Amino acid sequence: AIDSSVPSNSLCLWREAISKATSASQLAMCMVRLEQCIAWEKSLVKVFCTVCHKADNESLLLLCDGCDRGTHTYCCKPRLAAIPVGDWFCSFCVSAFPLRRACCICGGRKGQPTKCATCPRAFHRKCLPASSPKGPKNDSLKCPHCAKTKRKTRSNSPQCSGLAARLTSDDLFLCRSVLRDLEKCADAAPFKYPVNRKQFPEYYDVIKQPMDFQTIKSKLREQKYTTKEEFADDVRLIFRNCDYFNEDSSPIGRSGHKMRSIFETKWTEVES
Repeated sequence: AIDSSVPSNSLCLWREAISKATSASQLAMCMVRLEQCIAWEKSLVKVFCTVCHKADNESLLLLCDGCDRGTHTYCCKPRLAAIPVGDWFCSFCVSAFPLRRACCICGGRKGQPTKCATCPRAFHRKCLPASSPKGPKNDSLKCPHCAKTKRKTRSNSPQCSGLAARLTSDDLFLCRSVLRDLEKCADAAPFKYPVNRKQFPEYYDVIKQPMDFQTIKSKLREQKYTTKEEFADDVRLIFRNCDYFNEDSSPIGRSGHKMRSIFETKWTEVES
């Protein structure tokens, strides 16, 4: 285990540089370096639930061990009665790294969870409700969430949803790669999640079709796009909304222009 009380080599070098600084410029460079090394985005103060988009009830806010996203225990599906012991991964990381799947019912990773036939979730067969089939010959088992969704939609949609057009695997990979690159940009922060309705209620009075990276990611995961052009249209919608709501000279307005330029450049490259 790492002893957090012992400073790292990098911190020792930084302290040495501070002690040897003889000018304001040298001291400023040290402070800039310190600022760059601090993972501000991982601060609990800035974390909010990816489901309800609220930062309250910090004692019940789970932090993903893979990406540091937050999720309230009561916002998890199914709801978690207590904080899980050991590592915990959000649904985004579970879908991105299949080998790290946890049971969506009990949250455990022991044994060999069965993958849901229709979504990235996995589950232990012993955790399924008593009314669900558990036989070893059943290869089309579904998690409780998908089974419940199917029962709800069957009466409302007599046509087979499997006939709907979907993105090809190559186009899906392309769109996810572009979105992943956009999320890594320094100016991506204002566009990663939906605008907080409580903090900025006027935003939804002006913007009638809000869009953000998280919503796009969910639509990709749920295969709601039929062409990659639909994906590109949603990305462009983010920046059109930003341009319409924010002044060009504002920090978010400038970020929107930079992100639009980055996206169009990347999209031209993948299209060629």
